Amino acid sequence: MSNALIVIAIVAEIRRQFLSRFMYSPLVFLIIQQTDASYRPPRSPTSAMRRCAGHADRSPRVAAVTRPAGQSAKEACPVRARPKEYGDPMTDEQDWADTHARWGEDHTELYDLVFRSRGKNYETEADDITRLIQSRFPAAASLADVACGTGAHLARFANSFDHIEGVDIAPAMLGVASRRLPGVSLQLDDMRTFDLGRKFDSVVCLGNAIACLESRADMEVAIQNLASHLVPGGVLVVEPGWFPDMFIDGYVGGHLVRDNGKVVSRITHSVRQGDHARVEIKFVVGESTGLREWTDYFLMNLFTREEYVSAFERADCSVELLDIPWTLGSAPHNAPGLFVAVRK
Repeated sequence: MSNALIVIAIVAEIRRQFLSRFMYSPLVFLIIQQTDASYRPPRSPTSAMRRCAGHADRSPRVAAVTRPAGQSAKEACPVRARPKEYGDPMTDEQDWADTHARWGEDHTELYDLVFRSRGKNYETEADDITRLIQSRFPAAASLADVACGTGAHLARFANSFDHIEGVDIAPAMLGVASRRLPGVSLQLDDMRTFDLGRKFDSVVCLGNAIACLESRADMEVAIQNLASHLVPGGVLVVEPGWFPDMFIDGYVGGHLVRDNGKVVSRITHSVRQGDHARVEIKFVVGESTGLREWTDYFLMNLFTREEYVSAFERADCSVELLDIPWTLGSAPHNAPGLFVAVRK
């Protein structure tokens, strides 16, 4: 390779690295536009994903996980109005619900396969959480799983609780959950505003979903709503996202799984952007029919331990942060522990 080509390659790599960290800055975008008329910014999920609110129309059951053609997730799952400055960088019309719902059937199809192959044990986790609940509320007979995802934890909770319900914002996730849990009430909704119309002995919110909220105020509203669904003495278990001092900026993760003639590669790249983390997830799937690939994103707010504790206390709960023994293969679990709260 000539020296000129080497220089060009180095400049291109420097430009790529610079854009990957700063491309959503309005000033940088303006400079690039003035110097490169062909440049167009990528469709970023940044602002929209700050609004992700947990993992079906207000009517529950299986029918709730679908919505009419042409209807946005915002219309199917309305949320309170947002100030103009939260304008969505993806399209003018999309809201956080549409962005989170982009995790469609391709991603959902692989979700449990990938995490189980990494060593995640939904049954063990659910059993451990059940023991935590029962140690604080021995007569607990009902449980709501908010951000229930594919229903893997909820299916195990069904062995220990007489009544279970689930809430999630992603229709594709609830589609899997509804097939796994026929007859169980599953509602497509926002964790800040959902209303199940009854109280529960226990409520759980797992998978770092509580951290996928735009602001501390949103997190506090969500904790308040979760706690409001508890009977006095009821137990709330929340799995937080990473605390700021624990997050590894620039972290790259990778995993390969083979299953029935299918090979799945999943690579993640996490970067810190102010008080939140932007996580890019790249999938490549090889099967007999060919290759397919796509990229999904989410944003996770790096709330502090003190901010979480304050939110629980504002919701009239006593709370403690417990260590958890779970792992993902040889790696530690991707959360700093479990918040276990009891409503006063």
